[in-house]
Amino acid sequence: GAALAHARLREQLASVKQQLRSLETAHPELRESRDCLEDELKTLVAANLDLRSERHASDAFAPPKLHHINVVSREVTGLLEFYRDVLRMDEMPIEMFPRTGMTAAGAGSDVPISFTTDGHMQ
Repeated sequence: GAALAHARLREQLASVKQQLRSLETAHPELRESRDCLEDELKTLVAANLDLRSERHASDAFAPPKLHHINVVSREVTGLLEFYRDVLRMDEMPIEMFPRTGMTAAGAGSDVPISFTTDGHMQ
């Protein structure tokens, strides 16, 4: 059920991103506009708790206020579930954090990662 729906959404997102890249190649001014809008959206979400996900906005629980924390674990999924389900933080799309995959020269990383926010993302 949910996993299949999530996989379909990821496929749709990849398709839309490809279409956007094609449009931006043909019309460079679109990239500038998109970058500005994304920056404004991040600023608004970080400054307004009421923009948190519906899942957590109605919850009276207030997660701890963290600037950032890095945790290394072999159980990335378990940690994500803890931060999301116990501390009630919102999961962030991995696409917000582009990174270079492992190269033959040993640069980059293919280590699984996840990100969460308390709604105060900087």
